[in-house]
Amino acid sequence: MNISDQYDPFDRQKQFHQSSAKYRLFGGAAGPGKTKALLWEAIMQAAKWPGADTLLLRRTFPGLESSLLAQFRRDVPQSWYKSYNESKHLVTSKNGSTTRFGYYQNENDVYQYHGAEFLFIGLDEVTRCTLER
Repeated sequence: MNISDQYDPFDRQKQFHQSSAKYRLFGGAAGPGKTKALLWEAIMQAAKWPGADTLLLRRTFPGLESSLLAQFRRDVPQSWYKSYNESKHLVTSKNGSTTRFGYYQNENDVYQYHGAEFLFIGLDEVTRCTLER
């Protein structure tokens, strides 16, 4: 499994992946590959750390479907993971790690992740996040 066979990051994506910062932001106009970088960061973290859980979030479910999930289905080959549960939007890696795709349309939606521990959480389109808590 060589990531370069599936994903050849642009310079800004490489900077995002190589950053050692606890909190990383990747901004800019359409085109620099922010969503793709988030997706592959979660997949790479899950592949690297057995038993870890990662989470990718988008504000709405339709937004999740048309961005992160669409890119996952298109770009991540099945050889990179053990299974994908379509109804739970949960990828299980061969090493037992998971990547969950979710949304936070309403403030109460955040409680579906309450108590869970995630190695990596990626917020796609964080400028759309208006939660008060």
